[in-house]
Amino acid sequence: MIAYVSKSGSDSNYGTQESPFLTIGRGLRSKNTVSVGPGTYTESVTISNNGTTLFASSPGQTVIDGTGNTHAVLINASHVKLLGFEINNVGGLGTRSRGVSVWNTYDVNGATPGIQDITVHNCVFRNISRPLGGYATPFSVLGYGDVAAGGTATRNTTLSYCEFHQSKINWISEGINTSYVIATGNVSGFDISYCTFLATDVEDVADRIVAISLSGGYFYPAGPSRPRNVRLSNCQFVSTVPTLYALYIQASTNVDVYDCVFSGWNYGIGAFTESTFKHKCRDVWIRRCEFYDNADSAVIFGRFNNVYQPVENISVTDCVIARTTQGTIPPLCVVNASSGVGSLDCSISNCTIKSPGVCASVSGNVDVSDLLCYSDVGSGVQGVGSFAYNDVDFDRHKLVALRGTSAPVWTKDALRGG
Repeated sequence: MIAYVSKSGSDSNYGTQESPFLTIGRGLRSKNTVSVGPGTYTESVTISNNGTTLFASSPGQTVIDGTGNTHAVLINASHVKLLGFEINNVGGLGTRSRGVSVWNTYDVNGATPGIQDITVHNCVFRNISRPLGGYATPFSVLGYGDVAAGGTATRNTTLSYCEFHQSKINWISEGINTSYVIATGNVSGFDISYCTFLATDVEDVADRIVAISLSGGYFYPAGPSRPRNVRLSNCQFVSTVPTLYALYIQASTNVDVYDCVFSGWNYGIGAFTESTFKHKCRDVWIRRCEFYDNADSAVIFGRFNNVYQPVENISVTDCVIARTTQGTIPPLCVVNASSGVGSLDCSISNCTIKSPGVCASVSGNVDVSDLLCYSDVGSGVQGVGSFAYNDVDFDRHKLVALRGTSAPVWTKDALRGG
């Protein structure tokens, strides 16, 4: 049975197609499947019944506006589908303003009941903002329960064919990150596909936008388990002003990124582990992706400084990286602190890089093969990439000295076996 909601309805009606309810909340109290007609519904919606399907009868014409509330939509049940809505939320309560939040509640000991099988499809996220400071997040998956304390992960969340527009915080609180999508803590199985992330209304680069953040949990870094089994595919990340990271991977594992395009960010993808986190960032695969005009690095990973932990098994393969201006950091960068253990078992292969400056910088235990670099560095040498390296395994490359320096470089002819 389906409950119907319409702007012409009344909550004292029967909820049928001929006699619809007025509010989404009333529809959800009546049935587990709710059809919502066109129009703007200014309310905070909570989905707490397992097996709920909430869908717009006319996708693209139905808005859930959570203005004045912490959430536009809060999901704390399993087997839930949210289909075809535009989600708005301006100025939520307290310090947070969220569009859709999948919230795996927890008790004082960190135990959680677990939430699973959440699908959000064909939704547009717009005007998620905090004008009075705090955090603005269009979509979040939270799993703070600790496995050691009996916590069960938030499992199998799917986000597909969605569009994310600029989210904002106030300019007084500059320096606080605002992310379009966050997965934090004990999250297992997160599939993001055919989504578009747009940062085209950026007033101040200090807003520090991150399109997708995967984190072990900034508020409880030593406790919750990390996001794992994440798949990101066929997505586009477009920014008109460089604004931090398109994808930031922090203390997460089993992350597969493929067939995505990253354009105009400070950094396309970054993978690190801060010292306060219990788990390392490891097992990240970046493949068949394209990176264009990202101001600093298209891909950067490693042990950023001595307070970060090393990463393990990060792979970049079959990628194309190009930029027209020289940044402060090479387009492809594997960084490691000057002391302590460096990153382990990382690899770069079958990539093409075009940059007016140095194409790549690699340090640590990295296996590099079949890298083709086009650069304006040097005189009379096409395709130069100079590397500061330590324990680097170069496969099928000839290292030559750039004229006037002792730095090792790669040339296109060397890559072709010349």
